[in-house]
Amino acid sequence: QDIDGSGYYELILNLRQEHYPFWSQGRLKSVTGVDILIRSTEDKDITIVDTNNQTKSLKRDETLGGLFIVKRLDVGLHEPVGEMKLIFDTKEIKDLWVAVTWSS
Repeated sequence: QDIDGSGYYELILNLRQEHYPFWSQGRLKSVTGVDILIRSTEDKDITIVDTNNQTKSLKRDETLGGLFIVKRLDVGLHEPVGEMKLIFDTKEIKDLWVAVTWSS
């Protein structure tokens, strides 16, 4: 959804225990990083805004079939469950993958 006509679009994901492997139950303590991969029709780099209002550029990676990727994004999710907000400068996203690195 467009944030106040700014041209930035917010996506909110609610991570729950069942989003993690079964064997991780009781071991989830903290999130150490989030990687984002996007399939898009955009010709330009995609900008994502992290929780510190810092912009990061997602570049197309031809070795990954042309997916856009950003690694170790700070999404303000320090607990393994909860709300994760992602803000993009495009809504032309066909597929979105979120890889959460967690520790026990």
